[in-house]
Amino acid sequence: MNRFPSIVLPLVLLTLLGCSKSDLNDYSLGTETYTNSPDCKQAYFKGKPIPSIFLKKLTKTDGGRLEGIACHGANIVVDVKAGTWKEGKL
Repeated sequence: MNRFPSIVLPLVLLTLLGCSKSDLNDYSLGTETYTNSPDCKQAYFKGKPIPSIFLKKLTKTDGGRLEGIACHGANIVVDVKAGTWKEGKL
């Protein structure tokens, strides 16, 4: 019985999935606060601000998307490349 294909395929898939994910360490909250909300800060990706995205907390990432707690308290998902967001979870 040849076990090579059954071992290699999962390793290749894990490698490809690992390369496409961003680490939560790539994201941070800056010192700039949202108007009248000092606990809500500008979100950053690799040291650069994500335009118009202010969060209270960073939760998790998946690829080029970031989940966090918005200033109004709802969970939002941010598409970092497009600079857009919508309410929801990853």
